[in-house]
Amino acid sequence: NFSAQKYDPDNLDRSYYAFQLQDSDAITLNLDHRVSGVGCTAISVMNKYRVLPEPCDFSFTIKPFSTGETNPIELGKER
Repeated sequence: NFSAQKYDPDNLDRSYYAFQLQDSDAITLNLDHRVSGVGCTAISVMNKYRVLPEPCDFSFTIKPFSTGETNPIELGKER
C-alpha cells in the first residue's frame, strides 16, 4: 500500500477534524509492506492474525511523466 499526503504526519495524528489539517510545504510518501488493519480495537488480535515485524528488502522508483507522452498504465508495467 502507498499514499502521498500534503499534510505532516504529526498534524494528521493531532487533527480530529478536516478543518484542523494544515497544508505542509512538503509531500509525505508512505510505503507499507504489510498492514494489520486500521484503527484500534479493544479486543486483542488473535496470534494467527497478527502481523509481526520481519526483515524485508524492496525498492521503488519514482519517475516523472507527462500524460500526453506516456500512458501511466504502461509505465506501471515497466521494470
